Amino acid sequence: MYTCPAGKTLKRVRESRLRDLKKIEYGNPKACRVCALRSRCTRNIRHISRLDNEGVLDRMAERVSEKPEILNRRREIVEHPFGTIKQWMNQGAFLTRGLENVRAEFSLTRSSTISAERSTSFALKPCWRVCMHETRTVA
Repeated sequence: MYTCPAGKTLKRVRESRLRDLKKIEYGNPKACRVCALRSRCTRNIRHISRLDNEGVLDRMAERVSEKPEILNRRREIVEHPFGTIKQWMNQGAFLTRGLENVRAEFSLTRSSTISAERSTSFALKPCWRVCMHETRTVA
């Protein structure tokens, strides 16, 4: 069962697949035919298509609209490393498909990123000393 934006109860009509996601079609032809909000939901008179996990996305959008600063905080903390990694990869998307393969690709990329960051920080320490004119005594 699904409750539409107009508050009407729609019954599950059929299920299908959209890529790797389960798509569920809900319908109540009598209610949809005369509904004033139909243009918000669907162009079809008979049914509304929703993905299986679309309820989760709706709840997340609700939380974000209540506290928009959460999304700003996420942008500050999380998205910078992902943007850096994508820039280093010289691409906008992962090369593999499927959650397990993408996880493996990301793990390899992140490992190389950590290695590069560590080697850069070690390489900069001697340069920093030279730039700051630090003198070291040799025993």
